[in-house]
Amino acid sequence: MPDPELAVLLEAVRKSDEGQIGLVLADWLEEFGDDAERARAEYIRLDYRARHDAGLSGQIWVEQRLAELRGAHGAAWMGPLATLRGVPHWTLNRGLLWVWVRPAILKRGRLRLIAELAQTGWLQGIRCEGWRRRHLRKLFASPDLKGISALEVLNSRGPTPVATLMRNPARENLERLRILNGGLTDVALRRIVHGVEFGELLALELPFNRLTSQGVVWLARSTVLGGLEELNLEANRIGPRGLLAVARSRHLGSLRLKLAFNRVRGRGAERLAELPGLSRLASLDVGWNGIGAAGLATLRASPHLKGELLADGNGE
Repeated sequence: MPDPELAVLLEAVRKSDEGQIGLVLADWLEEFGDDAERARAEYIRLDYRARHDAGLSGQIWVEQRLAELRGAHGAAWMGPLATLRGVPHWTLNRGLLWVWVRPAILKRGRLRLIAELAQTGWLQGIRCEGWRRRHLRKLFASPDLKGISALEVLNSRGPTPVATLMRNPARENLERLRILNGGLTDVALRRIVHGVEFGELLALELPFNRLTSQGVVWLARSTVLGGLEELNLEANRIGPRGLLAVARSRHLGSLRLKLAFNRVRGRGAERLAELPGLSRLASLDVGWNGIGAAGLATLRASPHLKGELLADGNGE
């Protein structure tokens, strides 16, 4: 297990999207770490600068140096996963590992090695892409999910079996769940809502699925909404009723809400502008919703609008 002070820093990085927290971690590693950890500190700082300094973004020497650090120290950062079959790719996000996994990871206790690395705090999440439903069901039922704080499922081959995941006590530490193009319906969203407790999930991302306003209404009635910092429901079938249910929810906290490519329309935007709950949205993305110039003007003029509003593609 890591040093107690380091463990606190790792938890802070996992739970926040703020890049500067990663710089605090880098400072600690520079002062107290070994060679591999000091190299990780250099990686964190250079990657942060490349993301936030337009003059460095895309510079060849930056990419070369990051590649050198990965090549020289990747095995130390990955630990037992460095040569593990079923892990074709990995990356660092503010110093923490994200690993891509294939179904081969389910064999011979390999997933347990990922769980052990997660327990150290250095693994942020795992990503599965293009998995068959039967493989996802086996992954979601595994006790070795314990300790994994972020899970992404992309383009599953068949509806993603969220019911299996929600029944697994080992997913109790899951803080971020992203299922993109997973064939999810309102029933699946209801299973997620009923499967987690308040404060467990910090981010729920379900873009490019088949969700409607009814599923969002169920979420808005649940205390789960109050624990979320980010809710991404882009490219579903959600209309005004779903958006207004979120804004009216008594559980709503400071939330980054993404609803681009849905069906809010002008009337939905106008009604939202009247609701005090709009002030609790830290940011709102309603791009490409057919809102129109009049609806956008009303929304932007709302006295309740406090957070950032993104509304591209609405006919201005």
